[in-house]
Amino acid sequence: MSKFKQELLTRIQGTDEGDEKEYLGCEVIRDSAARTGKMVRAGYAERVLRTFGMWDCNSVLTPS
Repeated sequence: MSKFKQELLTRIQGTDEGDEKEYLGCEVIRDSAARTGKMVRAGYAERVLRTFGMWDCNSVLTPS
């Protein structure tokens, strides 16, 4: 994770303030045992849906 942070900080301006739980509106999920990490935007999507009163709408599949 520290290598990822170092690489990220070479591309954008910022500071390292320890373990991240959220970054750029995304939830950061780490699996130390598997040495993996992922960023999830579900929280952002939920905020948008709630803001526009669409949280309780039914989901539908769209044709591909």
